[in-house]
Amino acid sequence: MDNNINPNQYSNTHPNPAPRGMTENERVKLTGKRIQSADIMRGVGIMVIIVIHRVHYHWIGMRNTEELRNHFSGPWAPVIIFIIALFTMAGIFYFISGLVNSYAMYSRVSSGKNSVKFAMMGGVVSGIWIFMMNYLHRIFFMNGFLPTEDGADPEFPVGLVTGWVRNPSGMSFNWIQVTEPGTLSLIGLVIISVSLLLGLLLRKPKKLNTSKIYTWLIIAAIVALGLSPFVKFYIRPVYDQFFAMGEFFGSACVGHVCKEFGLFPYLGYGFLGAMIGIGLAAADDKKRFNRRNTVIALILIIAGVIMLLVFDRKDPFGSGCMGSGICFIELGLFILLLKWMLGYFDFSDKTTYDKRNIKTTAVRRFGKLALTVFLLEPLFAEIIKQPIDLVFGKNWNQELMYILLFGFLLLLLWHLILKLWEKAGFIGSIEWLTVKVLFLIAGKRSGKAQFKS
Repeated sequence: MDNNINPNQYSNTHPNPAPRGMTENERVKLTGKRIQSADIMRGVGIMVIIVIHRVHYHWIGMRNTEELRNHFSGPWAPVIIFIIALFTMAGIFYFISGLVNSYAMYSRVSSGKNSVKFAMMGGVVSGIWIFMMNYLHRIFFMNGFLPTEDGADPEFPVGLVTGWVRNPSGMSFNWIQVTEPGTLSLIGLVIISVSLLLGLLLRKPKKLNTSKIYTWLIIAAIVALGLSPFVKFYIRPVYDQFFAMGEFFGSACVGHVCKEFGLFPYLGYGFLGAMIGIGLAAADDKKRFNRRNTVIALILIIAGVIMLLVFDRKDPFGSGCMGSGICFIELGLFILLLKWMLGYFDFSDKTTYDKRNIKTTAVRRFGKLALTVFLLEPLFAEIIKQPIDLVFGKNWNQELMYILLFGFLLLLLWHLILKLWEKAGFIGSIEWLTVKVLFLIAGKRSGKAQFKS
């Protein structure tokens, strides 16, 4: 979804006008045409993923729990703990997806540029397209492991093309690649869900009530976050039963709801992101906007800490509650981080904004092409690894330091590729293709087309 600002959004006809006596400086107002904080957070997220995926899928120390525990007593223990904490970084994409989707919908509807139905369908089509990209990624390109020597299926099977590059004789297809949710399928479902809910909440564009919209989005987030441990505890056995019976369509439907990285609790990330996106599009009172986001973030963090202290990891249901508690804390931190970044980048004066804009060009470039990088980074890593194996042998991945160097090498190479690609307008990227497809299907122009803005 695009995050372009509506040029009429601060006019006197705005559905949420400033109270009498309130200046424009007292309202949430973006300096630029894009939500730069969203691009930066996406960029940082995908840059972190490029490095930690190498640790997860290439470092010997991550192959089994016992091996990993041995490293916790060594000098790399703090680094390993930090890397493990970053493994849930994909949550930032669900949060940002809800934010930019709601921002675009509200801006288009409130300005009269699109009808509610048209804006909603644009979001639904966008979500379906990204959902389809998920299967292209998981079947052919995703990170993972080849079957072990004893023939056991790996917990994370590798994509067919990526696996072929690694070892042509060892590649195989596993139905887990289809039945379990992926990052892209969850992004697609979050966008679809947010679009449908906002379609209902915005159905009377001449009488938009942002307070009512915020209330419903918060309620939806509470439901999605609160149901998470119950869904995982009670519905996951249904997934296992479907999968054992070979009912792979049913497994995929249920799996997207109850698996470890399923819709619950991550749909809540999208709904709270959508609440913030509406606040930006509606030019909320700045103090109220910041206070609301801070209070919600602190409540999430406190609730998460309480869940970690109260529940027992050895109890199956308690373990699920603790997992949800970690998600609560993570989401609260995302909200606080976004609040700070909006103040530092998007709400700054034009002179400061332009300076900081230049300094963050490389990171924002990653954010603008996050989908393309995410889709292709596993295959690219395997291709680059081949000559390294020829020179240094295949045992260099036993050392964490070498793996980290490999990850940062890939990050540098992606930086150079994107910098050169930008000169051609990113023609051929997944984002470029998305713009073409969405305009063809839904007549929807995306802000991703404005790469140079």
